[in-house]
Amino acid sequence: MFRKPFAFPRRHRDEVVEADPSSSDDENIRPLALERTQSSATSSVADRSVKDPLGLKVLYRPPKERKVDIIFVHGLGGSSRMTWTKEHNLDNFWPLKFLPHEPEIGDARIMTFGYNAKFKPGSSGSSTISLLDFAKELLYDLKYATDESSPELEDLRLGQKPIIFLVHSMGGLIVKEAYMQGKDDPEYAAIIKAISSIIFLSTPHRGTNLAETLNRILRVSLVAKPMQFISELTSGSQTLQKLNESFRHVAEKLQIISFYETRPTPIIKSATSIMVLEKESSVLGYPGEISKPLDADHNGVCKYDGPDDPRYITIRNALKSLVAKSNHREGREHTARHARSDSSSSSNGSDFIALDRDRYRGGSRRASTKEEPTNAPDTAEAAKANLGDYLSSAESPNQDFNFFRDRWTVGTCEWIFSNQAFTTWLEDDRTSPHVLWLQGNAAGGKSIMSSFIIDKLARGGLPCYYFFFRFNDQKKRSIGTLLRSLAAQMANSIPAYAYKLLDVASVTTDLKAADFRSIWQWFFKDTLFALGEEVGNPIYWVMDGLDEADTPSSLIRLLADMDAATVKIPLRILIVSRKTHDLSSAFVRLGKRIDMDTIWIEGYRQDLLAYVEQEMDFTEEGEYRDQVVAQLLERTGGNFLWLHLAVHKINQCHTKLDVERALEDLPSGMHELYDRMALLVQNQPKASDRRLGQSILGWATCARRSLSIEELKDALGGTSDMREIVEIHRTVEDLCGGFVVVDNEGKIAMLHETAREYLTGSALYESSGRRPCAIDPRRTHDLLFKRCIACLTDPSLRNLINRGEPPALVNYAISSWYIHLSKGTCVDPNPEILDVVVRFLRSPHVLVWMFSAATQNELRFLVIASRYLAGVVLRLRQIQDEGESLAQRQATEVIEGWATDLIKIVGKFGKNLTRDPDSIYRRIPPFCPSPSMIYQQFGKKESRTLHVSGVATTRWDDCLARFSFESGAVASTVLNAGSRLVILTIDRRTSTIATYSDATFGEQRRMQHAERVLMIQVNKLGNLLVSYGYKTTRIWDITTGACIKVANNPATLPRPQAITFVQDEILMSSEDRCVRCLSISDESSVEWELKSRVEEQGQVLEGIIANAPSCAAISHDGRMVAYGYRGHPITVWEIDPTVFFSEIVLDADGAIDMLEASSMRWHPLRYEIFCLSNVGVLFKWDPDYDQAEFTTHSGADKLNINPNGSLVVTGDARGNIKVYASADLSLLCHLHSQDNIVSLSFSSDSRRLYDVRSLYGIVWEPSTLVRLAEKSEYPESNTDLGFTGDNESLAKLSLYSEHTSAHFDSVVSLARQPVGSLYCYATEDGVAMLGEVGKGNVGELARSASYLAMEHMVWSEDGRLVVLSDLGGRLLFKRVTRSSNKWNIQHEHDLVIPPSHGHITQLVVHPSGDRLLAATPTTLHCVNLKTWEINAKPCPVGVESQIKWACHPTIPDYILGFSRTRVRIVSWATLDELGVRTYALPRAKKQQASGPGPTTTSHGLLARANALKSDRDKLGRLISGQGFPQILFETHLAGSGEATREFLVFEAADITPSPDDDATTGLSYTTLPEHVASRIREPLAFLPRGKLAYLDIDAWICTFRLSMRPTLGGSRRVGSLSSSSLPQPGGSTDSQSGRRLSETLSHRRGSLQITGTATERVVAARRHGSESAASGNTSGIERHYFLPGDWATANEAYLCAMAPDGTLLCPQNGGIASVQSATLRK
Repeated sequence: MFRKPFAFPRRHRDEVVEADPSSSDDENIRPLALERTQSSATSSVADRSVKDPLGLKVLYRPPKERKVDIIFVHGLGGSSRMTWTKEHNLDNFWPLKFLPHEPEIGDARIMTFGYNAKFKPGSSGSSTISLLDFAKELLYDLKYATDESSPELEDLRLGQKPIIFLVHSMGGLIVKEAYMQGKDDPEYAAIIKAISSIIFLSTPHRGTNLAETLNRILRVSLVAKPMQFISELTSGSQTLQKLNESFRHVAEKLQIISFYETRPTPIIKSATSIMVLEKESSVLGYPGEISKPLDADHNGVCKYDGPDDPRYITIRNALKSLVAKSNHREGREHTARHARSDSSSSSNGSDFIALDRDRYRGGSRRASTKEEPTNAPDTAEAAKANLGDYLSSAESPNQDFNFFRDRWTVGTCEWIFSNQAFTTWLEDDRTSPHVLWLQGNAAGGKSIMSSFIIDKLARGGLPCYYFFFRFNDQKKRSIGTLLRSLAAQMANSIPAYAYKLLDVASVTTDLKAADFRSIWQWFFKDTLFALGEEVGNPIYWVMDGLDEADTPSSLIRLLADMDAATVKIPLRILIVSRKTHDLSSAFVRLGKRIDMDTIWIEGYRQDLLAYVEQEMDFTEEGEYRDQVVAQLLERTGGNFLWLHLAVHKINQCHTKLDVERALEDLPSGMHELYDRMALLVQNQPKASDRRLGQSILGWATCARRSLSIEELKDALGGTSDMREIVEIHRTVEDLCGGFVVVDNEGKIAMLHETAREYLTGSALYESSGRRPCAIDPRRTHDLLFKRCIACLTDPSLRNLINRGEPPALVNYAISSWYIHLSKGTCVDPNPEILDVVVRFLRSPHVLVWMFSAATQNELRFLVIASRYLAGVVLRLRQIQDEGESLAQRQATEVIEGWATDLIKIVGKFGKNLTRDPDSIYRRIPPFCPSPSMIYQQFGKKESRTLHVSGVATTRWDDCLARFSFESGAVASTVLNAGSRLVILTIDRRTSTIATYSDATFGEQRRMQHAERVLMIQVNKLGNLLVSYGYKTTRIWDITTGACIKVANNPATLPRPQAITFVQDEILMSSEDRCVRCLSISDESSVEWELKSRVEEQGQVLEGIIANAPSCAAISHDGRMVAYGYRGHPITVWEIDPTVFFSEIVLDADGAIDMLEASSMRWHPLRYEIFCLSNVGVLFKWDPDYDQAEFTTHSGADKLNINPNGSLVVTGDARGNIKVYASADLSLLCHLHSQDNIVSLSFSSDSRRLYDVRSLYGIVWEPSTLVRLAEKSEYPESNTDLGFTGDNESLAKLSLYSEHTSAHFDSVVSLARQPVGSLYCYATEDGVAMLGEVGKGNVGELARSASYLAMEHMVWSEDGRLVVLSDLGGRLLFKRVTRSSNKWNIQHEHDLVIPPSHGHITQLVVHPSGDRLLAATPTTLHCVNLKTWEINAKPCPVGVESQIKWACHPTIPDYILGFSRTRVRIVSWATLDELGVRTYALPRAKKQQASGPGPTTTSHGLLARANALKSDRDKLGRLISGQGFPQILFETHLAGSGEATREFLVFEAADITPSPDDDATTGLSYTTLPEHVASRIREPLAFLPRGKLAYLDIDAWICTFRLSMRPTLGGSRRVGSLSSSSLPQPGGSTDSQSGRRLSETLSHRRGSLQITGTATERVVAARRHGSESAASGNTSGIERHYFLPGDWATANEAYLCAMAPDGTLLCPQNGGIASVQSATLRK
């Protein structure tokens, strides 16, 4: 490569060889384009132009179809032929002369890529060309180069077969750059995906370690002319650093083999030789990478003497192996392509949940850690990607592995594999967990040892999964992050485990806020450990730096939860850490439960010696060198960090005298060494340099994570004298005294954790007194806080984010400013800091911050900020009142207000804020309560465009939603089931189990158990439910609503007291003290089997024999059962075998209060019991001990615990809900509402509480729970607030501990004035109110003395008369007039409909206002509003029970009655039926067209259970209006499955009596387009200009413009037909039936015109204050604003109404909220 270069003309026909299958082996290879006429040995220099072409050229084509492509790329100063040719003899051009004769390789096509890498003076090379330019040349040729040897210049078709690169020196960097450039470019993605392997020959990967190495390269290369691509190879090159940082993320997809030189390379015209590249520079160090030495110098690694050259044989064998693997990969992909083509019609590749889980779910096939599906569909890769997102494990641990692996020295760490304890752990073949603890002192090389072990395990083909705790990165200090990372790694290599995780993903919620206990339960105990014997080979976990985790002992407690008797998988766990007291105690306890060994790492002499020999530069041999080495080893004390710094100092010496002085000056320990380093910072000659160095040290020590180079430059740029730093690497090296380094990822990191401890003055260094260059953490946090605020208050920040050019520091500032605020001096208090934060919170920049967080889909930052701000408020309140200034009090109020606002904004607007971040500026503030900070500062300003008024704006409310049940149904149980909540209601002898969405709280499906159900329970994943009835037990699939099993209850019909799912069984404990089990998957098992019977008669307390238990609880693992009694202590028994375990011992004080237990729950992760006594005492008891640990008086009778066991909730008969910390039963929050609480449950993420109170239920979202839900992600905030572990209280997180929900009666009816701003509504207590938009209630319409609710109300068309009807059939007529600026209400008349006619179902007023229709199920009543006479007429026989009545929009004399199949036309004058028009619903047509479905035969209990499921049609809204030519009619099918809704649009002109009065005359209609209908939650009204207003499923108020006829009397319009035009009843077919509305926007004068691209439509709409949905098929839809999450809940949305001017009326907290939008008034 570094021989004398030659110049060649560019681009010509090159020598291509083709195999002739009819020739002999010797003649098989011949040149196609050019014949060599003279010996290569005598070829002249002039011939070189033929031999070394540029670009991508084909050397060899196999006789048959190629199986793989091999491409050679040369290095610096080389060429496409001579680089691979020994001594310029083309007979030794081995890619052409040797490789084609090799078996398997001969089936490959061989190519070379040449580029102008010359640098000799006078050469034609450009001085400005870069590595990127070379990479782009390579990419271009891979895509567009042709085979110039073929007559037709055939396309190379690269990407169709696997590609293997063989690269030398700089050529490897070019290939890496090309790979990174092409992988995300659609033009090259297919080609890049085909690259399977790379063989690197002496490639200089290490940009950060190449200072002297690259200088040697330049000397060997005789560089005389500056070249950009050469400057990019120099020390500190940003190009190489970025390339290495990005390539390591994709390297795991490639087979990589790295060869490194072992001989020095002779320097031209010199007698000396040097090592151009050391091994560390030539080896990437990635797990799975194969590295091997070659006995050659830098030039000789790619040139060989012949086919027998050992070096060639080594390369050949590597190529053969890679070709074979590539062929195997190609074969699998070919099979997969066929499998996908066969199944494409039935599978959905975009949904990773839809994978074939059955392949690895039980059954006959078992999966091991080595098993891979042979026909894996494309969805497998998508599943892995989505699973990685779901696990929230974005950052690969490879980065940390490479960081430490790069620092490994050859010859060190080898001793570990001869250590007996280690080999015992490594070779343990038992199917049980085994833990090994490697412990050592600080800076003892522990992490290097970890990376060495990981590398050895990976190279040995063992499944190794690892994680490095890093104190300088907040996320990497979290136990939850560790568990997520391990799960993600295992899911990529263990198919059986991956598919189990997909099952979990389908039913659980977002994991970003899940605590580590829940993750351990879901992803390890319930999934990995459940695999059992399916995991055939050992699984290795390596966890490094556990002492740097936030709560190290928590991990040990989790591991202790793995009982060797129950966890039957060969799990090998290696934990590496410093030895601390807490860890030592935890490991002692761990050793009592599972196998555990310990190894002490204490500076092995052979490791220290190997390090010195490798790193010390001076070449003095003999006794003197040995003396220096001996002194270093004697003084090192086993500390590698001290030795590293000492060797570095020795290497800077030039004379023996310098060495001796350096040895004398070396401090004896790390403390003295750090003192010397600190003096280097302190003694900088320039004051500006001292400040800059101190600032860098501040960011490195106090930043919550490592900053990238770009982030650091931006952070330092905030100071005027620190802007525009020329070279950040040199600045860090020169000014920071060696404390700070730039790692391989281009991030700023502390030299070692002990360096941070030294600078910040931890307890380890406090005794030394004052230190030079000390960092005051609190003052430094103040500086970092102010810099973050400065970044967020940049006036151009919003525009920069919208342009995709945010400042480098903005991501850090968004997530960290509040952390630095809380850790600084603001609570001293510091007026300056308080002023900065208050000015920020009072400025529009706080909205920009929220917008930025929403843009990143990181609204949790707002929740976390709320928690930190709450902590600041708590500490500010602790300051004495007399010392509190006015400014401090005002600052506290502002911070407190925003602490509340932030958490409520996320709770009530979070979903839509993430989708529409811009809404934080205009759409959200008007909906916030008027006293809130965000409304006061920003909401008032938006009142002209969006004005909200009514009772909903008075204050924030912890009550998120309410829902009621059908008449006669009484709720008994509420449970959390993943992303759903389940409620059991009982109506006489029938029980209904309904599931609701935890997002919208809308009902999803129903399951009916035709008897009284005594208890229900769901499994941990939330996809199965068991209902225990009086006689039978049923198991349900919640996701489908199907009953999958029915079993008979025991003959004695015992009442259940506890039910739990344990793997494939259900355990039930009953009042007869028996534990029974029921198999889930065994279809033959239809009876409960007795598992344990407890005899308590032997356990006597003061002569009292235990009677039947009052309550029971089964432990989380099904091993123990606890019984509570009346007058007898609680006892705990092991279930199998039945053995007495423990009994609570009651002292004299607590005997009475705790003697009778009324409710019990086991901790979901530990053996702890939470109990409620009959007098409301809550206590916690560990059965390993005799007495209760904590006790508090709650006054409750209901009890539950959250999924991770950190919270306990109680409820009482007075409506009080109290939440306690499970650790010490300290009260966290208190909620109150009226009525007795029947059942309680937490949501899966513990943010919400669900309760049911017989006739209704409430969803609570207290701020305290939301703050606690984010606790696990930022554990250090817990320390800030005064607690650190599981055993301390969480109460300090609660800023408000009590909330009382005001008593109110729900709204049952609502009607708007057709003209004007009035509305009326009635509540369930029989009160009807009159309200006005913008003013609220203006009068009382009526009040029922008997408290009968007024279910129906209607206005006359002129808006002067209101008619109301109550449940007793009473009609009230009220006249509304205005005088003296107030509204007057006059009672005109009242009537009573006879009870024998049935209850009133609907009221309709004639357009003239002189008649009223009052409909009952059996009779129509027409009331003359002038004479008050009633004309009653029975409904015709056969009229459906459900019917919706409305006035004909264009023919006032007609009344229209809509049912599911007919439209009845009735005369207002006589109530006679004038005609009936029929139609068929689209689903009925489809069923009729498709014919009868397949029949199945079923029998037994399961068949009878499924026969109970009955779907039923319900009629929804009927929207019409005078002057609107169309009628919208909604129907939906409700039942056990998902509800099916349809929206039919009828033309009013078509609805007239049929001429022949034939009931079978078909009526045409259109359906709304699918993209509209599928989004509608509630249709609201027709607005002017043909717009339909509706509330969509995401709570947006939207409009859709309907296509309208030019004239009412014109011909039928031709619209797009629906997917199936199906026959009408009676056999007739109407070609217009089922046609869909045109999706084209109706462009009219004065309407908002939005055209162009999707993005342009959104921008144009936003300028007008509305938004045209631009994603997917959303043509014609305009989105105007969205409602808060607690508005329009399941039981209120159907009452929402909209006035003609677009004013929305929405029931809210017993009143009506109104919303006026400027965009809807247009």
